[in-house]
Amino acid sequence: SQDLVDFIAAFQPYADKSTHGIKLRQNGFRIADPNGNHLCSLTEIEVFILTVLREEYGKDKSDRLFKVFRRSYIIAFNNAKTIDHADKHDKNENHILSLGDYISFSEFRVFNAYLCIYAAMYDAFCKIDGTSDGRDEQDDDSRLEQIEWVNRYSDVREYGLIGLKNVKTDEEAIAVFKKMDLDGHGMVLLKEWCEYLKHAEMDNRTHVGTLLSGKIRLFRSSPEKEKRAAKQDLQAQNLSPASLNKRPVSLVVSGVYTVGKDASQDLVDFIAAFQPYADKSTHGIKLRQNGFRIADPNGNHLCSLTEIEVFILTVLREEYGKDKSDRLFKVFRRSYIIAFNNAKTIDHADKHDKNENHILSLGDYISFSEFRVFNAYLCIYAAMYDAFCKIDGTSDGRDEQDDDSRLEQIEWVNRYSDVREYGLIGLKNVKTDEEAIAVFKKMDLDGHGMVLLKEWCEYLKHAEMDNRTHVGTLLSGKIRLFRSSPEKEKRAAKQDLQAQNLSPASLNKRPVSLVVSGVYTVGKDASQDLVDF
Repeated sequence: SQDLVDFIAAFQPYADKSTHGIKLRQNGFRIADPNGNHLCSLTEIEVFILTVLREEYGKDKSDRLFKVFRRSYIIAFNNAKTIDHADKHDKNENHILSLGDYISFSEFRVFNAYLCIYAAMYDAFCKIDGTSDGRDEQDDDSRLEQIEWVNRYSDVREYGLIGLKNVKTDEEAIAVFKKMDLDGHGMVLLKEWCEYLKHAEMDNRTHVGTLLSGKIRLFRSSPEKEKRAAKQDLQAQNLSPASLNKRPVSLVVSGVYTVGKDASQDLVDFIAAFQPYADKSTHGIKLRQNGFRIADPNGNHLCSLTEIEVFILTVLREEYGKDKSDRLFKVFRRSYIIAFNNAKTIDHADKHDKNENHILSLGDYISFSEFRVFNAYLCIYAAMYDAFCKIDGTSDGRDEQDDDSRLEQIEWVNRYSDVREYGLIGLKNVKTDEEAIAVFKKMDLDGHGMVLLKEWCEYLKHAEMDNRTHVGTLLSGKIRLFRSSPEKEKRAAKQDLQAQNLSPASLNKRPVSLVVSGVYTVGKDASQDLVDF
């Protein structure tokens, strides 16, 4: 079916053995392994599947394709999970983890191949079962009776599966049905159908059979391989490992905020990860589109603070790996809510509830039109927090034992010169102790003799605004927002097609050949849902 062709088109690249395939799997496995334990459950795998489909086809079509082929996922998962024992060894308990629960990265390429092949088997099963391609519970009973099989076996002969291709007469069809019906109850369930087709490939020693047997050479990553790969990447860029520790000459956020030389290395690393998301370039737009999908898993076009934090952690992990990203996430976490609260009030138009005819609580959500500004705020308020921590205590404000998360006047007067070069005018202009004392009194709005982080950030924000700097204009929120519309999306899609010399009609045509892992070719009887998957 066309659905099958579309389905497989999305996942075939993830099963490829090329360098591009490896990079896709590395990114895909991060989606499927959010807790970083290097093992993926079926639920986590389904998140990966839906994410890939949404990136490929958008929400409506992807949700339909996900539902259409969902019954085949557990079969692909169960067959892939038993391939590799070595990656599932619990060193602490000295035993093998339950193989019914997880897929490791070494099995992930094979899983993506299985995902395509078992989707094809399911697509063929649905074509035999009832009149609605097996997706409608009212018309289909999710099991095959002999009369259904004999009447329609010729409709699935060209699925690229030898167990279907070799059935040419009704007598052969009846004989095959008896082999499928393992328990002799006169009906064939999906599991029996897939087992028969799998063993037909294996018995005929096809390439598909070798893949489905699980007796294949797996790629297993190791620290040594990762180090060699990193070294090769550096050599390709004419860099030395030591050069990675040097901060860039200039790091500019949204064209207005330049990171100062007093910034900590942690701040430089943090901003380096999010600065591209605040950029107004085409590349920045694409990054934000992908990033917003991570922050908006339910597709309601609004992101809560919790969802935004998932986006932040995901970006950091992609950039720096688990250990460093988790540390950076924790280091700057107190600044996220300040950036969020300042960004969420910018745009009212995208938060209108058409059904209830009122504005949603602005304290809860960020829309896509605010997402670029939020990423800029994330960098700027992280810088303010980094400076705050440098003043507060002796551990850069991250240790509760040494730091009280508030500034006293003596701390500020003793260390204001350490934060002068942060690229913030409210810090740059303080040059004497007398000026420092005067500034502290302005910060200390309630007159309690201490400055909290919120007061610190408010002072620095208004210092930028009062001096009419570009940073101040950005922080004021009085800026032109980009708001997407169906017309803009149509124009963008048309431009993408023209760039590829395609016409809109050509998107409905299935590719000449769709090959999974170099062994399984999608047959012409496949549904469109299977093709898309």
